[in-house]
Amino acid sequence: MPPAEYSEAQAADLLRRAARLQADRDDRRPTGLTLDEVKRAAEAAGIDAAFVDQAALGAHADTPPTPFIAGVQTSARRVRVVPGRVSDAEWGQMVAMLRRDLGGKGTAETIGQTREWRRNPLLFVLEPEGTHTRITATATWAGDVRALFYASLFYVAGALGFGAAWGLNGTEPMAVFAVLFTAMALVHALWLTFRLGPKGPRVEGKFDRALDAIEEIAGKEEREAVLAEAPELPDDPARIDPALLDDLPRLGAGAEAPERRRERS
Repeated sequence: MPPAEYSEAQAADLLRRAARLQADRDDRRPTGLTLDEVKRAAEAAGIDAAFVDQAALGAHADTPPTPFIAGVQTSARRVRVVPGRVSDAEWGQMVAMLRRDLGGKGTAETIGQTREWRRNPLLFVLEPEGTHTRITATATWAGDVRALFYASLFYVAGALGFGAAWGLNGTEPMAVFAVLFTAMALVHALWLTFRLGPKGPRVEGKFDRALDAIEEIAGKEEREAVLAEAPELPDDPARIDPALLDDLPRLGAGAEAPERRRERS
């Protein structure tokens, strides 16, 4: 028998499983859900519709499939869209965060309204998208994967060739070369599998954390503006006048967030 009450984590897991079951069974709705329908479902689940609007900004980012070579991921890409434009002060904070969290100084530059931070093989690009800012993080290491893959094939072919020659002639130098080429093939294959194999998920995790931090920086000015406009608390925080709550800025589903104070240049 289902429990009478669920914790927030249990309720979220229950909704995910129910949505997955419905998606697997319901093939009669080719149009999917509209944004308003998603908002109503979120409100029914106790999620503010304003957060659905914010999440929808980057929901349809055109992220192409990641190419693979010999079963190894060769690149990573993440896209995030934040409201408004990024100011010079915020861009400076973002670059400092990227250098600290991703390591290395890197190169930061601004070309027109586009901002870039690059540290090979990582690249972050911020560019205007209407009144918002699109942030694209990319990295590629296809050259490394390709080089190791073809080097492994070369050493395997060499090991087979010298092994065949040793079998035919029985000379000791052929055996030595066969062993050396086999060892080199094994080293390259292990490096490809255990070093570059997990690199894709590792880089994508770094991108997700960096983009979360960038999004936090991008919204800092708005949070400070809201706090500055909020009424002061009384000396005794245990006794708060309920009338003060009426003066707090409302950021619910039916209200608009404060206009971003961004540089337009």
